[in-house]
Amino acid sequence: MRIKWFSLVRVTGLLLVLLYHFFQKAFPGGFIGVDIFFTFSGFLITALLIDEFARKQEIDYLAFLKRRFYRIVPPLVFMVLVVMPLPLWSNVTTWLVLGLRLQQSLVL
Repeated sequence: MRIKWFSLVRVTGLLLVLLYHFFQKAFPGGFIGVDIFFTFSGFLITALLIDEFARKQEIDYLAFLKRRFYRIVPPLVFMVLVVMPLPLWSNVTTWLVLGLRLQQSLVL
């Protein structure tokens, strides 16, 4: 099942969270993005299970979990492998300066 506008709503929720973290005074309610993201993710999971039940008259829960696992875990492992070595090649000051420059570049 693919809903074209669905990804846009999820990305909007993610952007609200990111904007909240960078500009807390400008977006005091940005945490609502988390609620939006989880609400629509729950809707998608429920819709996937309903579609499977409509096709097969049963839900193979183990197969469903395997599909979720293979979709989520490889990017997670990749991200951990990329991010974890970063502190070995730099010091705290470098990351603080980088963070401040990023924040300054995002200020409107």
